This record gives sequence, structure tokens and C-alpha cells, in this order.
Amino acid sequence: MNSKFDDSGFDNNDQIEIGLIVAKQIIHKFGGKFDFFSEPNKGSTFVFSFDLEIYQDPESERSE
Repeated sequence: MNSKFDDSGFDNNDQIEIGLIVAKQIIHKFGGKFDFFSEPNKGSTFVFSFDLEIYQDPESERSE
């Protein structure tokens, strides 16, 4: 068996592509942005961002 494939029968590139598609969907669902930059023979950089609210536990506010 070619080492490029794993036991699932997926090419490693297929797995990465599926993972990136899922990540992009989740990030967009939460209102975030997803982007990537790629340079031949150098590699790729994946960037994501989204706003988060700071959670205040009501129980911890009472004990202060």
C-alpha cells in the first residue's frame, strides 16, 4: 500500500482538505473570518479570527 494513503483509504491531502472545509464552516458559523496564504515550495499559512465575549460566572461575582 502506498504510504500516501491511510487505513481509511483517503489520501492525506483529502483529509487536510476536508478538515479545512469543516474548520471554515465552523468559523463562519460563529461570524469569524478564515483565510490562507500559500507560496509554492514554501508552504501555507492559515489564519482565522472571530470575536469572543468574556463570560462572567454569576456565582463568582457573588463570592467577591
